Amino acid sequence: MTYLTKGWSKIVSLLLVLALVVASGILISCKKKEKPHRVIPREDNTFVERFKEGDLVPNFSLPNINGVEVNFERYRGKFIILTFWATFSPTCLAELPGMEQVVKQFRSRSIEIVAINLDPKENRADVIDFVKNNRLSFPVLMDSGLKVKELFGVRGLPETFFVDPDGKFVTVVDPVWANDSIRLTSDFPWNSKLYSDLIDGQLKKYEERIKELAAIRKKHFASAASSSSGNQENK
Repeated sequence: MTYLTKGWSKIVSLLLVLALVVASGILISCKKKEKPHRVIPREDNTFVERFKEGDLVPNFSLPNINGVEVNFERYRGKFIILTFWATFSPTCLAELPGMEQVVKQFRSRSIEIVAINLDPKENRADVIDFVKNNRLSFPVLMDSGLKVKELFGVRGLPETFFVDPDGKFVTVVDPVWANDSIRLTSDFPWNSKLYSDLIDGQLKKYEERIKELAAIRKKHFASAASSSSGNQENK
């Protein structure tokens, strides 16, 4: 009887080992079929900030969700909220609809949100579906090669920068962490009063400069139109 018990014990043990091996194989197979994603950790004790307030924001060009190349400088003259996000980040997916509320609230005050998506090309359909389903009206640019992510030293998602009308970095006090930084990394809802007050304060600070730049652009366009008209008459 003792012999039989030991025998069955060995068989059960072997069956358990076999079951674990099979389960591991299934898990590995499932992982291979998951939607492509990238983990971009924020924790990095060796990180040194490469930008400071007043530094000119690096210019870049990226395609939007329709494949049209967009140059970042086209938004110069407005107060810009530049945010980095991805569909594989639940926090980002919760945050962007709140940003749409920010656009609606401050639309008349020359504000622009530019969202840089870091999904790989395989996820493009998911990005487009999310933008359409949430009726996001602000530009979404695709950085599947992560070149702009590297340019800005983005360490985690979401990560957001404020850019003044002259295209320079702005230091703000994070309404959640209460630290001065050119990077906002807190996960607090953008359609909250905390962020609303923060943005309102920044817009008040720069509204005169926004008007000045708008007047300069208007004068420039009027001069260019007049010159073009004169050239046509001389032909």
